[in-house]
Amino acid sequence: MLRVASAAASGCRAASAAAVAVGAAATARTAGVAIARRAAAATTAAAARAASTFYTKDHEYAKVEGTAATCGVSHYAQTQLGDIVFVSLPAIGDKFAKGATMCSIESVKAANDVYAPVSGTVTAVNKALAENPSLVNESPEDKGWIVKLGA
Repeated sequence: MLRVASAAASGCRAASAAAVAVGAAATARTAGVAIARRAAAATTAAAARAASTFYTKDHEYAKVEGTAATCGVSHYAQTQLGDIVFVSLPAIGDKFAKGATMCSIESVKAANDVYAPVSGTVTAVNKALAENPSLVNESPEDKGWIVKLGA
């Protein structure tokens, strides 16, 4: 009788260990699914940001957020210009049609016009460029934006 009870207890321990193993595997699967979902969400968010930034053939960009667009020159454009020493900023309230000259950028190499990548009215200008035009070189699509255009 003792042997039977011992075998039964041993069987319970084995079944218990198997249940723990199954539970651990299920937890790992759940954690894996959660990680995969977070990765997919991050990829989708990055794709949405990329899909909302448009570039012209002249290397200006418009980062569209709702009915407004943050505009400036692309990374490629700033590398072609070289060290930027001055940015002429338009006035708030100025209206531009797509393709119209909205400002100019002067570098150690040359002065170039910047064209409006979209039509709109200037709602904000990057005043930091007056003090530090090299922001366009350092971070053209983040800290070096030039204007914000609204509908």
